[in-house]
Amino acid sequence: MPVQEFALTIDVGSDYFSPSPVFVWYEPESLTPVNLTGYTAVAYIRADPPGSPDIVTITTTNNPVLGSIVLGAQPGTITWHFTGGATELLPIGLSDTITYLWWLIVSDPFGVQTTIFSGPVYALAQ
Repeated sequence: MPVQEFALTIDVGSDYFSPSPVFVWYEPESLTPVNLTGYTAVAYIRADPPGSPDIVTITTTNNPVLGSIVLGAQPGTITWHFTGGATELLPIGLSDTITYLWWLIVSDPFGVQTTIFSGPVYALAQ
């Protein structure tokens, strides 16, 4: 599956939830949702350029301070939530908007990783 470019626009200090309708990951060349049983996921935001250290990381392990990713609440669905505490870690600096990069990667039960989303993150001052 090709990586889908997906931009996030986040108000720094506010919770950010994945958009609705939720994303459904389908088996290649079919309309069957991927069975996500046993899968894990990680999403991270880092400053541009690539190779910069991660600023925020969330996973399928619920973290009440930073947020989490939920896989397969419905067949093939992927949702995520960055808490206000997580988005507060995105410094604004001298501008009202700073651009970061993000990725969401899933790992199957055998450890094979697939990048589902990547794209810019626009962090907005409140």
